Amino acid sequence: MSSMREFRLRDDLERLSVDGYALPLGVERLDAPPPQQGWVVEFVHGEDDAPDTYSFQITVSHERLQPLVHTLLDLLPDDVGPVVEIGSVDAYRSIDTYLASRPIFKDDFLSTWVEFEPILLEEVSLGIGATSEEPFLEVFIDPWKSISVHCQVDMREDIEGILDRFGLEEVVQTWDESAFDAVEPPYRMREILVIEDEHSPDLDELLLQLREDWGLQLDVDPHSNLDDGGRELGFTLWHAIAMADPLDERIGGAYVTIWTTARSLEEAQDLIEAAVEGSGDWLLDRLYSIERVAFDERPEELAELAPRRDRAEVHLIHVDEWGDGEPPPEPAARGGREVVRERVDPEDGFGLWRAIVMVTPLDERIGGAFVTVWTTARSPEEAQDLIESAVEGSGKWVLDRLHSIERMAFDQRPKELAKLSPRRDRAEVHLIHVDEFGEGDPPPEPGDRDWGTPGGRLS
Repeated sequence: MSSMREFRLRDDLERLSVDGYALPLGVERLDAPPPQQGWVVEFVHGEDDAPDTYSFQITVSHERLQPLVHTLLDLLPDDVGPVVEIGSVDAYRSIDTYLASRPIFKDDFLSTWVEFEPILLEEVSLGIGATSEEPFLEVFIDPWKSISVHCQVDMREDIEGILDRFGLEEVVQTWDESAFDAVEPPYRMREILVIEDEHSPDLDELLLQLREDWGLQLDVDPHSNLDDGGRELGFTLWHAIAMADPLDERIGGAYVTIWTTARSLEEAQDLIEAAVEGSGDWLLDRLYSIERVAFDERPEELAELAPRRDRAEVHLIHVDEWGDGEPPPEPAARGGREVVRERVDPEDGFGLWRAIVMVTPLDERIGGAFVTVWTTARSPEEAQDLIESAVEGSGKWVLDRLHSIERMAFDQRPKELAKLSPRRDRAEVHLIHVDEFGEGDPPPEPGDRDWGTPGGRLS
């Protein structure tokens, strides 16, 4: 395989600064207040075999970030476990977490860190850090480039001493999360890498490099097929891009794009390996990417594929080959990672949407409700209009605010919509469910996913 191509940051971006707080280049706009520079700390009781720890959340303006990160990373011992978290393109998972399969030397970790640090400290879809067991310590830089430090209790004074040397004081709060909830949307992200043509390295290629250098593996159970809520999905559609080497004496390689149905990551990988090597022309080198795909997002070649499948099989294979002296083509990804992501990349036409809204009663009752609405629409705006009409059309509730809205895979529809056709040609509301609470009752947990509140890990 060819070596990785050069990553370059765009030089046409102006850094956003709000009230004197400089943000990473990946933030284009922020309509909520910036954080207060400083730190907060919380004592965390250990569970099972885990020790008691202190959890620090630290925020600094971007010009002060690099030296503080370096100083905190210096506290790690000789053996560390790298951690990477990134917004997922998987239709049933919002975050991909990658962990090292075994500890690596800190020098090896830092070598790769230094090589890619200009990107790691600017890319807002990426959280990254490292952990150690002795001493128990984690240093993690979240997508907003706030710093989380989890340390054993006897290291608290060491951490506070470092923060004091950097002129940082303990504050009541860093990010005001309530202010983020009050603005929709509170921010806008942007691409920071130079993408000139199909050969330009992108975020997926950076992730591949980190996975190779640090021995990272996706932190999922390879034997099951669960969504974020822990629901077993059974057979789903998978899309993978594999990198392959020729079995003969040719110099070059290929990206092999494969669509398959499988019940688990392990089963999908076995099918992919068999498909790549079964031709007798190629030897599987590694997986560039693999993710589960919404049925609505299948390619045109699979238009006749039934939505309900009861066996594991390969549906489609496409080979992009390159030869000696040719740069490897950019793999034919399904759309890649967008800077502002939804669970399923939207395309022209009708899609299935799920929303959770908060409502208040029109009469004199004290309380409210979370209302879950499933609808077909062509855009988030159209879906929101349908949702507002459905909620307020009952004459019992007035819409307070939108808690979450996301485009859903057709396979994810609830059992009440089992007979819904996968091909829909009009905007409509399919299902409404109301979870009401009254005076003195705690509101029910709406069960949505937090997509980007600053101040911590993605998960």
